[in-house]
Amino acid sequence: MISNLNLNQPLFATNLIKNKNKNVSSGNNFDSFDTNIAILNGDALVSASIRLPGDGRISASVFRSESFSVDNPTMLVKGINACGTPFEVEVNINEINPQDASFVEMFALDGYFESKGLNLGSTRNAVIGMISQEMSGESFGLVDAFTNLNFISPLKKMLNTQRSHGDWESYLRLNYIIDTLLQFGQ
Repeated sequence: MISNLNLNQPLFATNLIKNKNKNVSSGNNFDSFDTNIAILNGDALVSASIRLPGDGRISASVFRSESFSVDNPTMLVKGINACGTPFEVEVNINEINPQDASFVEMFALDGYFESKGLNLGSTRNAVIGMISQEMSGESFGLVDAFTNLNFISPLKKMLNTQRSHGDWESYLRLNYIIDTLLQFGQ
């Protein structure tokens, strides 16, 4: 569950990477933010910029929160949502359900697994599946960083596609991701 949402707090020092022409500039000038800029932080457990279903984009970096403990695994997610609004939230890992989670929660979960040495990439893979579903005519409606979706369903559809194509390496990887998420969500 997300707590301590703060949309006005200044974000972290990072690089702004313009996707169109690969220009790199330093700083946090969000006044001119557009969806062609990725905000990434090399000090984060996970840092990514992904296209969301419906052509939005989210850039987010995940860190252990100051209150992180074994009993209270909370992650700090800092980023820019599809509208260009900066956000910073704490996410309690124990309260995430991958079958009803937001992109921010799934980024936090990926960061948590990364801190344990497991590079799942579940958010990225689920989004690839969602965009593939969109291309085949399915719609997810208006989607932003805090929209709750079932992240297991698109992964299972991708799993079936990999099996039917005989891509066993991708099949096994996706099966591992799904099994890990389902075991976690219990």
